[in-house]
Amino acid sequence: MRNIDFNKKHLSPHRRNMIELFVNCTRKIKNEEGEKAITIKKISECTELNSATIYNYFENVEHLVFFANMDALDSFNADLKNYVTEGDDPLKVYIEVWKCFAKHAFNKPEEYHYIFFSEFAKEKPYYIYQYYKIFPVENNGFPAYLMKMLTTDNFIERLDKQIAVSINVGYFTDYTAEKVNDMARYIFEGLLEDIRKEEISKEEALEKFEEYLNIIVDTLKKK
Repeated sequence: MRNIDFNKKHLSPHRRNMIELFVNCTRKIKNEEGEKAITIKKISECTELNSATIYNYFENVEHLVFFANMDALDSFNADLKNYVTEGDDPLKVYIEVWKCFAKHAFNKPEEYHYIFFSEFAKEKPYYIYQYYKIFPVENNGFPAYLMKMLTTDNFIERLDKQIAVSINVGYFTDYTAEKVNDMARYIFEGLLEDIRKEEISKEEALEKFEEYLNIIVDTLKKK
């Protein structure tokens, strides 16, 4: 049997349950023994299913490890409602979503780097889309147009969707929006890497990022 086609409009309840079981067991092993301890054999023992069954749903153990790491984004998704709500000014939404994202990313730098910037993630960007087909994001009060951004599997496209409404209402041109996104992304990635190397604290990194983001936006937005 081939891997499940996550692009199908309707995954059966049984298939969803099986995928959730495998992912939850992988997370259990990760949390108790560390990521390096995750093997097909251990996942098989945890689920009490034949190891061959795993390959009916996932390409390999790395596929499962990626899914297991995706819960690092749960706190960000849940926290968005505390930063933005439906009807907020689009420029405020752009800035506040970035601040919320940076806060949670800097708290879990290894996971966020792995999900968005690792070589593996760049080779398999569609894993994010697949994950949210099984574990959909719930809108708990943030602007509805952010839903597309949250489930997009490419980081640059995420930023494009995040700033799109600010372009539509006239805060930026396509050109200045691209520059805002580029500079914010480069600064964010640099600070995330500095945290991973323990060259800066997460608190100092967040303070710097928010300061730089405000400078970038204020400089490039239409007056």
